[in-house]
Amino acid sequence: MRHWSGNSGCPESQSEVRNPDTHSACVHIEVDHRLSLKVGVEVGAAGEVEEEEAEEEEDTGTVVQSGEVDLRFNHIEELPANAFSGLAQLTTLFLNDNELAYLQDGALNGLTALRFVYLNNNRLSRLPATIFQRMPRLEAIFLENNDIWQLPAGLFDNLPHLNRLIMYNNKLTQLPVDGFNRLNNLRRLRLDGNAIDCNCGVYSLWRRWHLDVQRQLVSISLTCAAPQPLQNQSFSSLGEHHFKCAKPQFLVAPQDAQVAAGEQLELSCEVTGLPRPQITWMHNTQEVGLEKQAQAEIQPSGSLLIRSADTSDMGIYQCIARNEMGELRSQPVRLVVNGGNHPLDSPIDARSNQVWADAGTPTHGATPVPSPSPPHFTHQPHDQIVALHGSGHVLLDCAASGWPQPDIQWFVNGRQLLQSTPSLQLQANGSLILLQPTQLSAGTYRCEARNSLGSVQATARIELKVH
Repeated sequence: MRHWSGNSGCPESQSEVRNPDTHSACVHIEVDHRLSLKVGVEVGAAGEVEEEEAEEEEDTGTVVQSGEVDLRFNHIEELPANAFSGLAQLTTLFLNDNELAYLQDGALNGLTALRFVYLNNNRLSRLPATIFQRMPRLEAIFLENNDIWQLPAGLFDNLPHLNRLIMYNNKLTQLPVDGFNRLNNLRRLRLDGNAIDCNCGVYSLWRRWHLDVQRQLVSISLTCAAPQPLQNQSFSSLGEHHFKCAKPQFLVAPQDAQVAAGEQLELSCEVTGLPRPQITWMHNTQEVGLEKQAQAEIQPSGSLLIRSADTSDMGIYQCIARNEMGELRSQPVRLVVNGGNHPLDSPIDARSNQVWADAGTPTHGATPVPSPSPPHFTHQPHDQIVALHGSGHVLLDCAASGWPQPDIQWFVNGRQLLQSTPSLQLQANGSLILLQPTQLSAGTYRCEARNSLGSVQATARIELKVH
């Protein structure tokens, strides 16, 4: 790890850099490979200077009283994990104008009070998916003028106060579907200077922006580089008709089947969606892959062809369809090969398509399958009191696990919400967002998770409060 050294004097100010709430002039830091910090803090509007040195031991962090650390204009090439351990009160971090090419996962761990982070004007090509997690107060991220070519899914989740995200002049060509949908306070997004394909990732951003009744307060800078009909078209000029995006839907779903040993069988799975969904098949808990390629093959239609069935083919099958807009899973179905250990009249739970041994354990040859289980909540909504004329949106969490995978439905004051509206947005993960609540938003919101083995429900009350 190369030596880091901060500037010997306070750098000149630059636009959009200083945190106006920070009263200290600057912080000088020297960091060696053991992360030993030597800190000098200049304080006072009248030019009075107080100097403070803090040497950390090898296994402890250094507490910097100032809210700001400035490491601009050095030659820092990478940041290790826990690089800023002990700086939990830090609110502003300047790392711009270095030679940063790599951030280790966890490089920013512990910066729970951070509000502004400057990583612009470096050589970053990728970012760890969790680099900005556990930063609930983060308000602005500056990533412009790097070489970032991909944004991992979930990179900007759990940032409830983020209002500025600046990423112009990078090498992005794709945006992750729903990659920005949880940024409910976002007011400025700059993606100009990237050769972005205006496909379904852009559509998910456009749809969220279009449904936001306060979208005139959100500034999004983006110009399409592809497809050819949309070249040089600005984000704000796009319409629904410009996109060819649809989540996967079943035309023909697989069904339980039986076959004699040695015979050929086809399990149907026909799916529509834009872009065309990619089909994979699961056999018990394993993806049908190269080990079965000689006798099982996924057809162009999406169906699974088993050429010469034997007892090793018995078990539970599931068809999975994926495209840029989402994932669709069929109900698990069973295949029985006559002459195996499971005759066709074996006891079966019709609700879950499982074959049961006498002891009640699902068995399919030697490979275990997921045990059927009714839904249970992993996240559920809670009562909230919302400012009537406040800013931002309201998130009602709802997620459940079980087998088969539960479906999530929402009911507002007793009426089922079948699709998103201009004020209510259904999320792919099951949550519900109230966009800019009004007096009509008050009421009872019920989340229901259901599969073939049962259902659970959770209710939250939304109340409006006038400031």
